[in-house]
Amino acid sequence: FSPAYIGVVRTRETPKHTVLGDFSKGLDGWSCPFMRTEPYDPEFQYTFVKHPQGDMALSINELEIPFQLATNKLVDPMMADLSDANKLQIQLYNEQPGHWTITLFYRPDQAGQKIWTHELPVNTGWSEHSLIRNTFHSEEGTVIPFWDKAHRIMISFQGLSATEPYGSAAIGKILFN
Repeated sequence: FSPAYIGVVRTRETPKHTVLGDFSKGLDGWSCPFMRTEPYDPEFQYTFVKHPQGDMALSINELEIPFQLATNKLVDPMMADLSDANKLQIQLYNEQPGHWTITLFYRPDQAGQKIWTHELPVNTGWSEHSLIRNTFHSEEGTVIPFWDKAHRIMISFQGLSATEPYGSAAIGKILFN
C-alpha cells in the first residue's frame, strides 16, 4: 500500500471558527472532569436543555457533584486566530444563587501550567456575560497576556450553600467575539 494509490489529496477549505460550544450537535468537545476517572457513576448523564432564544445548552444530571464542564477545544486546529478577539461571551443558567468560575489553563496538567480565573456572582435563571481578557487573573495577580495562551477552559458553578445539592446548572453558547 502506497500513498500513490490514494490519489491527489484535495484540501477542503473549512472556515475556522470562534465558537467553543453551541451544543446543537451534541457535546461539542465538552466533558465533565469528575467523570474522567474511576469509579464511574452509571447514572451519570449529560443533558441538553433549551435556551430561551431557542439554542441548546449543556447540563449534567448529577446534583450531588460540583457542576464543572471543560474543553480543550481552544487548541483545535480549526479554532480561528483569537488575536483579534475582544471578549469571551458565555450564556449561563443556574437554579440557585451562587457564583460561576471560568478558568483558563495554559499547558494544563503539565510542567509550567498557568491558571487564570474570573468569578461571576449571579442570581438565578439565565444570564449572558461578555468577559474581556484583562478580567482573568492568576493567583499572583497577573493577567492572561493573550487569548491564545489558553489551552483549556473549565466552567464551574458553586451555590451559596455548601450543604445543599448544587442544583441544576447549564452552559449555553460560548464564543469569542
